[in-house]
Order: sequence, then C-alpha cells, then structure tokens
Amino acid sequence: MSEKREMPENEFRKKYAEASDPMHKKVEDAIKAASGADFWVYYSAYESDPDGIPIDNLDEIPVPGKVMMVEQGDNFFGDGKGYRSKVLDSPTWLDLCVAANEMILATGDKHHIFLEAVVATPKTLFQDNDEVKILRFSMGS
Repeated sequence: MSEKREMPENEFRKKYAEASDPMHKKVEDAIKAASGADFWVYYSAYESDPDGIPIDNLDEIPVPGKVMMVEQGDNFFGDGKGYRSKVLDSPTWLDLCVAANEMILATGDKHHIFLEAVVATPKTLFQDNDEVKILRFSMGS
C-alpha cells in the first residue's frame, strides 16, 4: 500500500496558481461585463482536490430557484449602507461573485472581500406568485 506523496511547496504553489488564476480572471471579466466596476471580490467557495488544489465550480448553481442577496450595512468597515440585489433566478457562483462585488461597493466594506459561501436566512418574499429566498453572503477577510 503506497503512502500519499507530499507535494513540494513550489510545485503546490504552481498548481494552485494554475487552477485559481483562471477562476479569478473569469470573475473579473464577468464583473467588468456586468457593470464595468472595479474588481474587489475574491472567490473562495470552491472545493479542492485531495492535494488542496482549487476546483473551478463557478458555473454550478448553489441555490436553485429565485433568490435575493441582502447585506446589512456596517459603520465599522463601511458607510452603514446596506445592499439588496435584484432577484436572481438560479444564480451560478459566477453570478453570485458579480452580486458580491456589487455588495462590497454598495456597503463600502472593502475588508471582507473573500466570498466563502451563501447563507440562508429565515425570510422569504413573494414576487409575481413566486417564492424568493433571501440569502446573505459569507465574506471573509
């Protein structure tokens, strides 16, 4: 039975960059196409392979159905303004990156820029007879 080989640090860094750099470029391009805004969000809600190398899941839908992303304003890191996205229909992680970037700019919180997950809230709303789930971003620093 063979034991897993420990990858040298320089090899790990190279493979990590080869996997993550195209994802960040894809996010940056989507933000520029959607709004032309500055690129702030860093995507980190991906899975990793057994060696810890990121796996691109930007085209996956984490929450099917209609959702609205909301964020309460904060005077410590931002200017106290909150954020509400437009209603998104089965958004991909890439769509959520665009919304997270909008949220960063709307709230002024440029400290919490790593999109780690989305979190359900106990609230829903109804729009045109459709249920819209209210979600929040889980952002790291």
